[in-house]
Amino acid sequence: MTYKIKDNTEQIISEKNNGTGLAIRFMLDAIHRESRPTTPKLSGQLRGDVTKRVINTRGSIKWGKKYAWYQERGYTSGPVRNYTTPGTGKHFAQNAVKSVVKDARKYFKQAGLL
Repeated sequence: MTYKIKDNTEQIISEKNNGTGLAIRFMLDAIHRESRPTTPKLSGQLRGDVTKRVINTRGSIKWGKKYAWYQERGYTSGPVRNYTTPGTGKHFAQNAVKSVVKDARKYFKQAGLL
């Protein structure tokens, strides 16, 4: 009796990595969506200049304006003036990340990994 064994390990790893990248993309989109209403706004440039990137199983989201770091921390001296509109303010990115990461399981399920 002859048996043939096929090793699908590479295919499984590839599918899981692709699914993980997809889940991370869903999470980055959710972070952007969640942070948008609380991002400080004067002209809307800070809200509009956001870059999301997923490479393999790593992701990043970046607010592209030079003053984004100051706004995130709530500094109103230096290059940033205090022009936050009601309902916006510091830690707009950090709060969105915390909220989305808390529900990470939902995004991995959405990507078909759970």
